[in-house]
Amino acid sequence: MEWNESLATGFPQIDQHHRTLFKAVSAMAAAAATDDGAAEYLRLLGFLDRYCRDHFAFEEGCMERHRCPAAAANKQQHQGLLQMLTEHRRLNAAHGYDPHDATILVHAMQHWLRNHIGRVDRELRHCVSAKVRVPENGVSS
Repeated sequence: MEWNESLATGFPQIDQHHRTLFKAVSAMAAAAATDDGAAEYLRLLGFLDRYCRDHFAFEEGCMERHRCPAAAANKQQHQGLLQMLTEHRRLNAAHGYDPHDATILVHAMQHWLRNHIGRVDRELRHCVSAKVRVPENGVSS
């Protein structure tokens, strides 16, 4: 699974974050596909949980500053993904690594990333291209 230019948002930092997410999920898929990948899978699960929280906060701030109409849907979908990651971390802590559950999460993450970025995050393009820019202090001129 690879990021491509069709998923660009118009914000280089967000696009770089998305590339990092795609790489991490691909690495997670590779770890889940091996018999000895449990430790790497769990490391990546923790990384994705932390990285997504930071990325989502940044991206939600951009959408708010640019008054993007997709901001509410974006935030709601972010919360759903974070709940999924939290639940998988809880299951792993309680019951140990399960390759079947790992595969389910990987497929869900791949689907979520493609659809969320392709449909919701790309809405930022329209906000930027329409020059709906709001300064960092939130005051329009």
